[in-house]
Parts: sequence; C-alpha cells; structure tokens
Amino acid sequence: MGFFKRINRTFLRNTAVCATLVMSASAAWNTQAAELSRRDQRFLLQAGQAGLFEIAASKLALDRSSNDDVKNFAQMMITDHTAVARDLQALADSKNTQLPTEPSRAQQSVLRQLQNSQRNRFDRAYAEKVAVSAHRDAVKLFTDAARNARDADVKAFAEKNLPALQGHLEKGRALRTTVLNSHPSGWLGDHKQAPVAPVSPASPTAPPSVVPGK
Repeated sequence: MGFFKRINRTFLRNTAVCATLVMSASAAWNTQAAELSRRDQRFLLQAGQAGLFEIAASKLALDRSSNDDVKNFAQMMITDHTAVARDLQALADSKNTQLPTEPSRAQQSVLRQLQNSQRNRFDRAYAEKVAVSAHRDAVKLFTDAARNARDADVKAFAEKNLPALQGHLEKGRALRTTVLNSHPSGWLGDHKQAPVAPVSPASPTAPPSVVPGK
C-alpha cells in the first residue's frame, strides 16, 4: 500500500504542476493579447491629448468670446469631445493603457497664447488654431489609425470617430471665414486705422508734396 500511496502522491503533484504551467501560459497569452503595438499606444496617447486640448480651448472660448458663432462651436466641441473621451477611456482601460492627463507641451503653449490674447484677437486665434488647425491634425491622426492600426478595437474606434472629426473640420473652416468677415473695414489687428490729420502748407513740418512751388 505504501508503494501505491507514493505513486498517487507523485501523480497528484505532477498534475498540479502541469495545471499551474497551463494557467501561467494562459495568463501570459492573455497579457500579450492585451498589449498594444507602440504605434497603437501612441495613437491613444495623441488622441487623448487632442481631446483634452479641444475641451480646454473651447472652455476658454465660452469665457472670452462675445461672438455667438464662436461660442456655439465651442459648446459643440466640449459636448462631442467629452463623449469621445469617455469611449477612449473605456478602450484604454480594456488595453491596460494609461491615457494622458494634460495636453502636450505644444498644445499647452497654444492654450497660453489663447489665454493671453486680447479679446478682439481671441476669435481669430481660436478659429485658426483650434477650429481648423487642431482638427486638421486630428483628422490626419485618426485617418492613419483607421488605415494602419494593428489592434482591431483601436482601428474600429478610429473609424467610428473619423467622420465626426471631418465634420468638425468643415465647420471650423466655415467658422474661420465667418470670424474673418466679421471684422470691420480698416481692421489692423488690435486697432482700427486712425484717420490722418490734414497738414497746413504753412506748417514748418509740412512735407514738400503739400507746399506750393516745392
């Protein structure tokens, strides 16, 4: 009986070892399956930064602009990009990927420029740098991911949100045109062109062009 007990103990011990090895291999496979390529990880990072930038810049627009078209566009950006951010967070969580908590350094620089711009220049800057330029970059980013992402879920996320971003870009271009056309004639940035005071020909400072005989 002692012999058979030893055989049973050995069998059970080997079975447990095999089970442990199988479970470890399965866990390793699942971990590898959840990992993203560096390209896909970079897309999630940049998509997160783009959303944070759009929301922050648009909140500035609501606070600083007095143009209804600008404010309406900004509110749309906040609503739409907040919804995309929720979906992006869920995707990142499923892939064990950490999203950024703030925009990139370049985007933060633009935010500071917007924050410090004079109010009569803000609308132009927002329309050009946020409504158009930032969305042009986002469309390029999502187009690349929709075509080239290796992970099926990342690819599907990019494909799903690309049409909305393309729509934002078109509306941004229309907003830029509206903002540029809203400035009165003679606009020179922060100041309107000041009228030139007439110079008397008798004045000692009069140029030769207004002095008879010169």
